[in-house]
Amino acid sequence: MSLPVSLCNLKYLTETESCGYFPSQELLSQARLEFQGWQVLDALVDGKWHSVAWLRDESQLPVSEVELIVDFFVEFGLAEFDADGKVRIAKDFKELL
Repeated sequence: MSLPVSLCNLKYLTETESCGYFPSQELLSQARLEFQGWQVLDALVDGKWHSVAWLRDESQLPVSEVELIVDFFVEFGLAEFDADGKVRIAKDFKELL
């Protein structure tokens, strides 16, 4: 079954020469980042303060990606920084988990 031609314009699908549809690079990148976010969250779930270097080691992700994920968590109140630059999961969010 083929998809309607109008779906060619969806940003998450890419049409191939054989008229098949596959996830776009944007969708694959988003899915990868979501998986990496779970890796960092899994490392934070203990509620203790951790350095970004420790999170990098635990998640096995590049420091730049860990920083991006941690900044996202902090921006949305899911994690918090201390004065030394360590991060932990926000208490309110931990209770939800």
